[in-house]
Amino acid sequence: MANFAQQLTYRLLPMVLCIVFAPCFAATEVPVDFDFISLQRTTCYGTCPAYSVVIRSDGHVIFKGQKFVSAIGMRTSQIPISDLQLLSIALKRISFDGLASSYATSEDGCKEVWTDNPSLTIELRHKNSKKIVNYYLGCRGLPILGRLAWLADTIDEVAQTSQWIGEDRKW
Repeated sequence: MANFAQQLTYRLLPMVLCIVFAPCFAATEVPVDFDFISLQRTTCYGTCPAYSVVIRSDGHVIFKGQKFVSAIGMRTSQIPISDLQLLSIALKRISFDGLASSYATSEDGCKEVWTDNPSLTIELRHKNSKKIVNYYLGCRGLPILGRLAWLADTIDEVAQTSQWIGEDRKW
């Protein structure tokens, strides 16, 4: 039950943050600290959605559905500057630049590694710098993993990927 409550919290928190904080960004200038951010999710042993989404600093969103999503292929949309600012705040909140490049094996610090789970990769580009973080969702036992999953869910929420994934499809 506690695990369900924790998963529900991680799923709902990005939406709540968007609703609560987005109006505040109009009054204050929060810099968008990236050229683009991308999220890629891979399949699992079952029917986990496989797709990638890129959010550019001009608000342009590019979704590429691969497997187990409602929209196969490329789709595009536009998001407001307040959503980009929310992403900048989220990146700072988890100190994205300070994260390890991989959370997938015991060598990466995983206390346990469960099989048949999907992976996600988050890439951040700013000017000439690039940061890529890979997270295998079977990696267990590190405190940062919940925050990394929260960031991925926030990217999904801001990019509004549910319109292409399908409401009933989750990893």
